[in-house]
Amino acid sequence: MCETGNPPLPGDHPDVDGARDVDPVGLVELLAGLNEGLDCNGLRLAGKTSFEIGARINPGLRDRPAEARRAARKTDAGAQFVITRPLYEPEALRRLLDALGEQRVTVLASIRPLRGFAEGCATWSTASSWRCRTIRAWPPGCSRLPR
Repeated sequence: MCETGNPPLPGDHPDVDGARDVDPVGLVELLAGLNEGLDCNGLRLAGKTSFEIGARINPGLRDRPAEARRAARKTDAGAQFVITRPLYEPEALRRLLDALGEQRVTVLASIRPLRGFAEGCATWSTASSWRCRTIRAWPPGCSRLPR
């Protein structure tokens, strides 16, 4: 699974940021090259790897065209499958898949039940059409969120 991670804890070399040395697309390209028997510089290796290369996509982002472009870059680079962030609005996934068109790969859609109303309040701001259809009134604890 190729995705951006959290930076490592600083140690003896505080200027090194291992999580940002290679972005997810670059990591997919690196793994695809290793599967072809090439190192990161394009030099032939003695053997080939057989990584199953996956990447993360987020159909729930507000800027769906930008996310579709990022997803297409990942599949173009060699991602064989993608895994979504947890979905709360199935239509968002449908729109992202339509935007990918012929570049479709296997998609593993993640779902995760909300653990409580507070988590629903946090999710509310990312699932705009879902919230409009589902939530009719907010209790006082959620009054800080935009309506």
